[in-house]
Amino acid sequence: MKKITILIISLLVFKTTYAQKVNDLNTSQQNKEYSENDSIPKIIMPPKWEIEKPIVVLNNKYVASEVLNTLNPDKIESVKIDKHKIKIDGIEYNGKIIVKTKPKYDLSLIQINDFVTKYTDIKDGICIFSIDGEIQNIDESLMLIDEKNITQIKVTKLNKIENSKDLYLVSLLTRTKENSKKENTFHIRGNELSMNK
Repeated sequence: MKKITILIISLLVFKTTYAQKVNDLNTSQQNKEYSENDSIPKIIMPPKWEIEKPIVVLNNKYVASEVLNTLNPDKIESVKIDKHKIKIDGIEYNGKIIVKTKPKYDLSLIQINDFVTKYTDIKDGICIFSIDGEIQNIDESLMLIDEKNITQIKVTKLNKIENSKDLYLVSLLTRTKENSKKENTFHIRGNELSMNK
């Protein structure tokens, strides 16, 4: 009986250790705190769920999940999650998130390219979009944002990169407590322009 107990405990320990191994790095290594004495940079790869994102149904309209990055969370009435895979226009999504906003929330959704055209001088060129510091890797035609919840647009022309005369980094800040401190800034520095709405 003692041997069976030891065998079961050994298997459980092995299973736990094996399950913690991700991309040849133990999760204990991934969760270490940063230190100024670190000599090796930490590499963060997106987890599978970030690559295979669900579709969002916002007030009965299909939108990319990134639209949630620009919504005011205080104005959301309900969120439901459907984990079943769904196919829309030939694209398969790992489930859907059904979001309903509060009735009095004046939601003003606009396609991100139309938003940039409306508020900046960029007419032609390729844009890389960032919302609150996170790069958005999404089909621009699906990328809608809540126009009224954007507090700042920062445009950086990336003209120092070879063969990229019309490449821009467009950074958007949403109306959060953390970002409200930056709300009244207006900077022109070299090839950078920051504007407030």
